[in-house]
Amino acid sequence: MDTPSSFQTDSLIAEDIDAYLRQHQHKSPIGDGLPSAQPDRPGDGGVCLAAARAHRHRDVERARMIARILWFAALVVVALVTAVLQVDKQTETSPALAPLVPAPMRNYAQTRITAAALESDDPKAALAEAERLVRRRPLPAEYLTLLAVGQAKAGQDKKAAETIQVAARRGWREPLAQVAMLRLALANADRPEAARRYAALFLRDATPDALLLELGPAVFAEPGAASAHVTIVAVVVGGERWHATFLRRGARVMPPAAFAAIAQASIARGVRFDCKVLKISVDSLARRDGAAAASLRAAGVKRCPKLGV
Repeated sequence: MDTPSSFQTDSLIAEDIDAYLRQHQHKSPIGDGLPSAQPDRPGDGGVCLAAARAHRHRDVERARMIARILWFAALVVVALVTAVLQVDKQTETSPALAPLVPAPMRNYAQTRITAAALESDDPKAALAEAERLVRRRPLPAEYLTLLAVGQAKAGQDKKAAETIQVAARRGWREPLAQVAMLRLALANADRPEAARRYAALFLRDATPDALLLELGPAVFAEPGAASAHVTIVAVVVGGERWHATFLRRGARVMPPAAFAAIAQASIARGVRFDCKVLKISVDSLARRDGAAAASLRAAGVKRCPKLGV
């Protein structure tokens, strides 16, 4: 048997290596137990992109749905708040609606709630409602007056007196406060202050004539009437727009002698009353007190000659 040459041996070895490599070219280089890396299949990238787009679309739709829900919820809240505010405003003319307004949203309704509480037999509840009203709206004098009433019902007389004084200083046309301060001034023999409070009530159209008729004699009574006269004359002289009101109403509600004296003093200080209104006033005063009317006619006839007719 011939021994193969070295060249032939090398060729055989090369052929064996090629055969081995062809046989194991798809197996893992690490071991037979692990799969070899495979090349990407055509279309894998397109599938992933489509899935990402679908996921993003779902997120956008979910966000839009949440936004719509929030928008409709906001509309409902606004509608409810508007309805409550309208009911609150309506309580001005329909007090029975006041309890329907939620406590945190009571504005006009709180005034009605407080007034009803003050008419009840529960002083603590009345005071609590009045305090709540003033905390919400501390400026209006009428609310301070309600608080003073509540304090008085609860036996807090000193606090009530202090509160009514603040109310009277803050609101000259708050009737309850003015009446209280007028009576307090009379009790302290402060006739000018009483006259100022009387003037505040006098110039308020809503003040009943009966109240002015009741208070007038005490304010303008002797002794001390002169200081009250001076105070009212200063009001008449300083406010031309009040002249007609003073003549028409004063002749009806003020003590006749006091009214005539104040009107004459105003004329002496240069007030030029309208002659027609002055004649109506004198004629009205004559039905109450002829002597007072005659003295006022004599004071005004120089400027208004028809007063003598």
